[in-house]
Amino acid sequence: DTHTHHFKNFLTLNLIEDRVNDASRTMPRFDGRSWISVAFGVGFLFALFLCNFTGKHSVPLLSELTGKVKTTAVTTLGPQVPPANPRPGISEVLGVAKVPKGRNGSTLSELLAKVQVNGVVVATTADSGYLYLTVNWICHLQKLGLDQNVIVFALDEGMYKEMQARGIPCYFEQSMKKSREKIGNWNSVSYNQVVHTKTKHQMAVLQEGYDLFFADVDIPWTSDYRPQMALEATGVDFLGQHNWPQNDMNTGFIYLRSNPRMVHFLQTVLDLEDRLEKGIIRTGFDPRHDIMTPSDDQSSIAFTLLCGQSTGQYPGRGDDGFPRGGPVPPGKKIVVQSKWQKGLLARRHGLRASKMAKTESRRTYSALCLTTSGVNITYAFLPPKYYQTGHKSFHELRFDRFLDNASTVYHPNFMKGGDIKVAALKKYRRWMVVDGSDSKCKT
Repeated sequence: DTHTHHFKNFLTLNLIEDRVNDASRTMPRFDGRSWISVAFGVGFLFALFLCNFTGKHSVPLLSELTGKVKTTAVTTLGPQVPPANPRPGISEVLGVAKVPKGRNGSTLSELLAKVQVNGVVVATTADSGYLYLTVNWICHLQKLGLDQNVIVFALDEGMYKEMQARGIPCYFEQSMKKSREKIGNWNSVSYNQVVHTKTKHQMAVLQEGYDLFFADVDIPWTSDYRPQMALEATGVDFLGQHNWPQNDMNTGFIYLRSNPRMVHFLQTVLDLEDRLEKGIIRTGFDPRHDIMTPSDDQSSIAFTLLCGQSTGQYPGRGDDGFPRGGPVPPGKKIVVQSKWQKGLLARRHGLRASKMAKTESRRTYSALCLTTSGVNITYAFLPPKYYQTGHKSFHELRFDRFLDNASTVYHPNFMKGGDIKVAALKKYRRWMVVDGSDSKCKT
C-alpha cells in the first residue's frame, strides 16, 4: 500500500511537470521590443491614473477615449455641438434687463444660497389654487425638519403671503411667470403657460450652479427623499419618475444636474415652449391633424428627449418640417407628432405590468441628438413600483401595498379634482392638514 501511494504521487508530480512544460512551450517569448511596449503601456495607464486622481484632464480619461460612460446606455461625453451660450446669466433666463429681487427684497441667488444643502436645491412651484396641497406638503416637511431647506416659487400674491406667514423660503417675481391667470384645465392655454413657468424656474436654479430636486406639491414627503434621489441620480444628467403606465417622464418628481449639457437641454425646451405659446408651432387636441399635442412641459421634455427640435421639427415627420396646423395634406407621408411621439416612447421606455413588477432599479438611456438639436444627455427612470403614480393600475395590481413603506413615493396624478386627490392621500396616510382647515397641520 505504501508503494502504491508513492507511485500515485510520482505519477501526479510527473503529470503536473508535463503540464507546466507544455504551458511553457506555448507561452509567447518576449523580445526587447515587447518589453518596451509593456513599459509604454504601464506608463500610459499610470499617467491616466494621475490625471484622474488630480482632476487635471490634459490627458483624456478612458471613458472619454472610448466614448462611453458606465451606465446601461452608451453615450458620448459632453455636447459635441455646444450651444452658443452654454451658461446664460439669470437675467437672460428671466428675460429681464437686470436680476430682479423678490417681494421680500432678496434676490433668487441669495435665497438659493440659504436653502441649498451640499450644492442641491429642493424646489416646487405653486399658486394659491393649490394652497391646500402646498400646506400638506409643508406639514410633511416640517415633521421631517426640512421646511427651511426648500424654496417655493410662488405664482401669485396669495401663495407668497401664505409662505411668508409660515416662514417658508419663497420667491415671487412676476417676470418669472408666463401667465397672470390661474392654472386652468389640462392643456389649456393658461395651463400650459403656468407649467411652462416651471421650466423657467428649473433653468434659473441650474444656471446658478446648483443641482435641482424638483417635486410637485401633491407628492407628500413621508421620509427624506434626498439621499435616495442623490444615489439614484449617480452618473446621469436627468432623473425622473416614470409616468407609468404611460411612457414619458413625469416632471413632478425630477432631479437635474447643473452642467452645460442640461442647461442646453432646458434651453431647447424653453425655446420650444416659447414657440408653442406664440402660435409659431400650431397646437390642438386632434391627433389626426398636423399639430403639436399635447403641448405642456411634460410633452415638451419628452419631445426633446426624442431629438425633437425647438423649431418643432422631429425625426419621424418625413419632410424636415414642423407642425403647421390643419389636416394632413392628401398624399403627404407625414407621421403626425403625437402618433410619432407616443409610438417611440412606447418602444423605448414601455414596461408591461409583469416586467414593471420585477424592475427594482433605475433604467438609463441616452438622448444623443448631435445632428439635430445638439442635445446630448443621459437620463434615467426611477423604478415605478417604488415611485408610484396615481393610476388605478397600481391598486388593481396590489402594488399600492408598497406605500406602507415610508420611502415609497406616491404621486396622485391621473385624477381629476382636488377632492379626489385629497381622498387618495388620506387613504394612504399622507394627509396632515386638519379637516376643515386649509392651513393647520396635524400634530
